Amino acid sequence: MTPSDVIELAGVSRPDRVRVVHLSSGHRAGESRIFRKECRSLARAGYDVTYVCRGDPHFTPDGADMVQDGVRILTVKRRAGRLGRMVVTPLEIVMVGLRQGGTLYHFHDPELIPLGLILRLLGKRVIYDVHEDVPRDVLVKEWIPRILRQPVSLAMALVEWIAARTLSGLVAATPAIARRFPKDSVALVQNFAFTSELDGRALIIAVFWIAMVSAACWPSHGSDWCSSAQCSATLKPSRPNCSNTWRQAWR
Repeated sequence: MTPSDVIELAGVSRPDRVRVVHLSSGHRAGESRIFRKECRSLARAGYDVTYVCRGDPHFTPDGADMVQDGVRILTVKRRAGRLGRMVVTPLEIVMVGLRQGGTLYHFHDPELIPLGLILRLLGKRVIYDVHEDVPRDVLVKEWIPRILRQPVSLAMALVEWIAARTLSGLVAATPAIARRFPKDSVALVQNFAFTSELDGRALIIAVFWIAMVSAACWPSHGSDWCSSAQCSATLKPSRPNCSNTWRQAWR
């Protein structure tokens, strides 16, 4: 499914009459999935596309207002700490996004779900792009106290359940994520590379990396592919040193 099909999922189809505003509090302007695969593809299809995200000192500084490949990029100040990133930055990004007068709002981070629901209540068309299996990922977040991980995971599953039945549509990054939501409200847009990005050396590196991850995850989870959370648990049995896991995988 293409990014244009995603827009039609939300009930709009005329590119010349649609202004799409992508929102992300956790990704920078040059992020591959959001900017290169979605925003740029929509711009090439004739849509008016704006991407609002946090600033990055190495690429797009705070307060930037620029156009790249037909996409308008607006950045807000990068906040320090998790409180700033998960509370202050989302509010700032949504406020900037609202000022763009979007026909459709497409957000990419779970911390934006409450604001996405508010946008929906205001009558906006809203899409949630689910990059990860959030309830499972929470279970291996080291910054969350272990005793709270299960309750937080259940809370996130409930929040996403509500979002799936309230927002205009969802986009899933993998088939496993897509299966968690109603079929008639979710579109699958996977993170495959463009063929133009793969020269011989890059292709060899990509194949090698896939083989390594597959070898590490497969023995622990039988015949089913693991989620990103399960894979993280497999690759990080204790601390970031994964040497023991790699040795076991290649025996």
